[in-house]
Amino acid sequence: MFKKVICIVLSTILLVGCASNSENKNYDSEFLTSLSKGLDRRWKDSDKDPEESAKNYKLWVNDELDEVKDYGDKKFKNDKLKELAIRYINVLKEGKEIASNFGADSFENQWSEHQNERYELLVEINNISEIPVQDKDTLDEILAGGKEVKRDNKVRKDLENIINSAEFKPDDSNSYLAEYSAIVENTTGYDIDALTVEVSLFDENDVLYNTTYINVNNWKKGTKAKLDFIDTDDKEGTYEFSLKYYEIK
Repeated sequence: MFKKVICIVLSTILLVGCASNSENKNYDSEFLTSLSKGLDRRWKDSDKDPEESAKNYKLWVNDELDEVKDYGDKKFKNDKLKELAIRYINVLKEGKEIASNFGADSFENQWSEHQNERYELLVEINNISEIPVQDKDTLDEILAGGKEVKRDNKVRKDLENIINSAEFKPDDSNSYLAEYSAIVENTTGYDIDALTVEVSLFDENDVLYNTTYINVNNWKKGTKAKLDFIDTDDKEGTYEFSLKYYEIK
């Protein structure tokens, strides 16, 4: 009886010790390994059957999701890596839903946005710790695309800030048309080959009555340009801007 009690006590201590070690474990390295496995499996499956279909899109997403889906609840030493892991898992889940829309008119745009977000997150993850995939050539291509997406998103945000903070005033030099203009500087750090901004015009009752555009070409970084638009109705009211297109040189 005495020996049996000792065994039970020792077993309990060992179990507590195991639980404690498990609770303190960090999964940074395991996540990166699982992420790599999922990516390599995805690329192999897409090479094996590259046909675009809802079935294949779901398969490719699941190749990754099956590997990383449980890391959202795991403990990480690097808080930023955990944040990126959770975001990446959520993006994959969204990708699975988008795959179900294959064939719809909106699918191409949705899938493109999904891939861009994936690539950008992979760049951020790889910046923290190199993703140890087997197919390094494919990863390098994706990272190059992700860096371009990241750059384009920053330029878009900078352009939106420039346009929305510009003070547009009536141009009195034209007595026949209501023209509004602003002189603004290209502070994006890049040459803008082409820029198109949609201008929505609202009357004093906030009713949209016209849409016009601002167009700028060959706008060098660090230089100023005149942005202008014409209100053919010349009503009292407000206007809103929407960046529709831009091209970096």
